[in-house]
Amino acid sequence: MLLLGGVLCLPMGGALGAQNLQGESGFGDLSLEELMSMDLVVSSASRRDERLAESAAAIFVISREAIQRSGAEHIPELLRMVPGLQVARVDASKWAVSARGFNGQFSNKLLVLMDGRSLYNPLYSGVRWDLQSISLNDIERIEVVRGPGGALWGANAVNGVINILTRHAKESRGNQLSVGGGNQHQGHLSYTHGATLEDGSDYRVTGKLNRYEHGYDPQGAHDDWQDAQLNFRLDRALERGAGWMLQGGVTHVRSGQTVQVPDNAAVGLSRDLYEDSRRSNLYLVSHYRGVEQAGRQWNGQFNFEHTALQESAIEIHSTILDGDLQYRFPGGNNHAWTVGGGGRMLLDNLRGSDTISLTPLNDVSFLVNAYVRDAIELQPGRWKLIWGSKWEYHQASGHNLQPNVRLLYTPDRQSSYWAAISRAVRTPARMERDGAIRLAGTGAAYVSLYGDNAYTSEKLTAFELGMRYQPNPRWMWDGAVYINQFKDLRSIESDPADPTRRYVANLLKGEGAGLELALSWQPTAQLQSHLAYTLTKLWLHNEPTSQDTTQALSQEQLQPSHQLHLRLNWSPDGVWQVDPTFRYVSSMAHKGVDAYATMDLRLARALTKQVQLELVGQNLLDAHSREFVTSDLYKTRSSEVSRALFLRMNWAF
Repeated sequence: MLLLGGVLCLPMGGALGAQNLQGESGFGDLSLEELMSMDLVVSSASRRDERLAESAAAIFVISREAIQRSGAEHIPELLRMVPGLQVARVDASKWAVSARGFNGQFSNKLLVLMDGRSLYNPLYSGVRWDLQSISLNDIERIEVVRGPGGALWGANAVNGVINILTRHAKESRGNQLSVGGGNQHQGHLSYTHGATLEDGSDYRVTGKLNRYEHGYDPQGAHDDWQDAQLNFRLDRALERGAGWMLQGGVTHVRSGQTVQVPDNAAVGLSRDLYEDSRRSNLYLVSHYRGVEQAGRQWNGQFNFEHTALQESAIEIHSTILDGDLQYRFPGGNNHAWTVGGGGRMLLDNLRGSDTISLTPLNDVSFLVNAYVRDAIELQPGRWKLIWGSKWEYHQASGHNLQPNVRLLYTPDRQSSYWAAISRAVRTPARMERDGAIRLAGTGAAYVSLYGDNAYTSEKLTAFELGMRYQPNPRWMWDGAVYINQFKDLRSIESDPADPTRRYVANLLKGEGAGLELALSWQPTAQLQSHLAYTLTKLWLHNEPTSQDTTQALSQEQLQPSHQLHLRLNWSPDGVWQVDPTFRYVSSMAHKGVDAYATMDLRLARALTKQVQLELVGQNLLDAHSREFVTSDLYKTRSSEVSRALFLRMNWAF
């Protein structure tokens, strides 16, 4: 229910520190450089700091100011503003997020990182976004690289890399308290405390609780959910510019869901099972930044993560240990080298059922890698050639090499042009090699899908062109076009010897192409506009020996051809902010997901230097609308996104 009067609300998204209300958050004049500029410093495209103009990749930055003024509650909602991404809500707690096609609840061709820690789980090849619902106030920026990133980040960075970068702990000194609710986001409580220790280290601790109403379904939606989270970050400055960071957290999520399972009453039919899904995540990250001297620097990182999932069909306990070491150094004749390597160990402990099973239930797998990158100044300040590759060995998929070559031309500080040829791979999930899913049937006569040990990595070769242009501080535009060639994609084949048996194979191939545009314009000191347009096309074909009749068509039909996103930020004075957002998504033929247009609106007022009040409305043009219908083999029924209103307030002290 909507809390009124004495209840003051502010959900996790867009929470502003009161010390920033009339400064950093832009209640006064706006600055385009805070949101997008050729001089913006980025790191995800090269694993080293560089100006956006010097990045030979399709990269988009969601700045801290854009986060604060978005009115978003969750990271996927922020990602809607990025050209080239498709973001759709599956039900109240689940999202489908992909880049350049192949969307699904578990998009297996998009690598997602948080401070360099991979959020992509190789057990099921995807990201559980509900477990990543950190306070958006703890995020410094989000860098999104569309296109292959395998040469630096490794397998599964096929169509893009999302890197979520959190704030340094020293930026969170003091206390922030947020409470609130609305008709969909029914209740929220979060508290952040930051301070400096006697040794000069800075730390931040954030805890939060949330409760969400279910979505809309004419048959009744059963997808309400709650989450609880506790996170910390510790930053310590060492001698001569070196530094050490330690962060960690724990998250617990309970959500209702409707699962379509085989019906024991009739072959080929399914029934709805209403159940609670419980998920938890524990992680720890340690990062060391070495002394930078004469262009030479060591960096190292170690990650630990444990994830647990409990549902009627399966129970998962998964532990990941991951380490990476990197060294940067200059070379002769205008070379800048980056070399590194690392390894990962995945330990699984599972409990299956008649619906889902894996053999063996317990498994340990290893991955090792090494990479090299060289940036060559062909003509200093104008022409740069960048080449590199990453080698990986996984005991299941064997050796994979992911090279790329990029050329950058910067005729002046206002414009840059780039071209790239890249190769990337998506390694098999364990479910695709060791799993079995019961699709439909009765008793002993049912249809099941089995993994296959012969299943190998999916492969992409990508060709990209892009440019950026900022003639003056008032406006900037960024564009990219690409052609993708896929092979060895997943298909679902029939066993001619057993009509009840299906198995996964690499008998699908295809092409993709697209156009991505972003325009930022600031007509006055008080008004900014940001426009993003995405054109995406995907054509998939079966190999001659394939008997699959579903995978190619469903993947083509899950991708909207056109997406348009327009957001305005208006600061009429030093007190009010008015931030409307309009978006359009064309239809998806898969199961009749219609085109839709909607609007979000954020109104914010600074009551004092320590208190800000916001009223946010989402999906305002329709009472409810459907954004996605999953094609995953283990299906959860989608619900429609409802119109949402909430009031929110933040107090810093």
